[in-house]
Amino acid sequence: MKPLETLPVWVVVKLCTDDERIVDFWNNIDSQLELNIDVLDDLKGEAIEVTSKNPWLTYAEPIHRLREFGIPVKAFDLLDEGSLSYDQIVILCSSILGGAPKSYPQPEVNFNDFASHVNELLLHTSLVWCPIKQTMRPWINTSKISHRNDCSKCYIM
Repeated sequence: MKPLETLPVWVVVKLCTDDERIVDFWNNIDSQLELNIDVLDDLKGEAIEVTSKNPWLTYAEPIHRLREFGIPVKAFDLLDEGSLSYDQIVILCSSILGGAPKSYPQPEVNFNDFASHVNELLLHTSLVWCPIKQTMRPWINTSKISHRNDCSKCYIM
């Protein structure tokens, strides 16, 4: 895999095993190499992993398929690696709900405006099947997005 680091490629490894040693091996490669690589589990396993880090997102089949096909948007690759930054959340929301990222209010400036905008878009978006809860749910639950660095409560004196 090391020779691929210098090539303009995106590698997707879809694991067809529940053997933790194999999963850990590939996840370790993903974290150590400077390579565009995404290691994927099955839909439910990946949903559990993603929502443990980004509980505001319903990890549904369309996102999983995009990742399997190698979508070259880094925010999708980072879903299972940690909590997304506000910029990454905006990119993901615009990819799912439509509109350019610049058309979204900046959550770090005023989170309430951002949440209202996303909630308005969700009113016109179909629910999706959640593989964890086994129910239809909205793509995004803005109340579960961390309000870190919410500058609507900041004052400059």
